[in-house]
Amino acid sequence: MTILEETYWEKANKTKMGTYITDMETNFIFSSINKVKQGLVADLGAGAGRFSIPLAKNNMNVIAIDMSLHGLKRLKFKNNDVDTILADARATPLKNNIIDSIIMIEVIDYVPELEHALTECWRILKHKGSFFLAFGNRSSLKGKLNLAENHIRIHIIMY
Repeated sequence: MTILEETYWEKANKTKMGTYITDMETNFIFSSINKVKQGLVADLGAGAGRFSIPLAKNNMNVIAIDMSLHGLKRLKFKNNDVDTILADARATPLKNNIIDSIIMIEVIDYVPELEHALTECWRILKHKGSFFLAFGNRSSLKGKLNLAENHIRIHIIMY
């Protein structure tokens, strides 16, 4: 895999549904984060910078954290101004109470031992900091079908 090769999520986010979801999530982030003190933003599960780059382009101080070296290299290839840290969300090398805002967009469904990741978020987040989440709803019909996806093929027609 070369640095120039897009990550799986970069490709997925170019689909019609991926573009729609990314637009919704980006609007959510910017409408919410503009209401709080911006300061230092940690993008946990940043990947190739889907949200880190737009935040940085809007003069926000962003640290992109991900456990995928390829994703972080892609981010740096696209925008060298974003600081990156290769780390697991369950154990970041950041000091206590240093982050003003954390964004975790479509990440928590993929984090084993989620309690450890959330404890880590509370550790690095300043008192009265902001925490922005977007995640799948595993109790929804879509979530239940996604859980079965690895075991069976699902074909649905809705009208």
